[in-house]
Amino acid sequence: MIGKERANLLETNVYVLDGSVRDLVAPRAFPNQKVTACMSLAHELGSLERDIKALQAGLNILTIGKDWQPSKRLSGKKPILIVEGMSVAFLSPDLFDMRIYLYTDEETSLARRLERDVSRRNRSREFVKAMEKERRNQYRIYYEPYQTQADVLICQSDNQFVIKRNRAF
Repeated sequence: MIGKERANLLETNVYVLDGSVRDLVAPRAFPNQKVTACMSLAHELGSLERDIKALQAGLNILTIGKDWQPSKRLSGKKPILIVEGMSVAFLSPDLFDMRIYLYTDEETSLARRLERDVSRRNRSREFVKAMEKERRNQYRIYYEPYQTQADVLICQSDNQFVIKRNRAF
């Protein structure tokens, strides 16, 4: 068992730039849409890489805080670092011992986003549905290709957990 005393969980949602910054650009393939987290430019990758390297070097960090997620102190003394979230796909694979890519079908993704964004991020159901449609289109073009870099590929659609690929690592 890994346990909290041996592992840090670095959640990358806080490294996604807010909408006011992303509104300054438009995706080439979708010029009338907002930039979603499916594109690398929506992420503060420099800060995330710095924090990962600091933890790997044995340094403590204070995570970024947002109104929906308070900051917390992570200890560089813990031997295991789990980095969770979409931002990982846009970083060099050399930063990680193993990369696991989780994906879902459109219906499952929408259901999860509705649950999270309405209750925790105070967004309306209509807004979440509209953004999910834009996000899914951008996902196919900008994010889905990163699946090939994963050591393990897991489908989490329809309340299932199916390992699709497992490379030697």
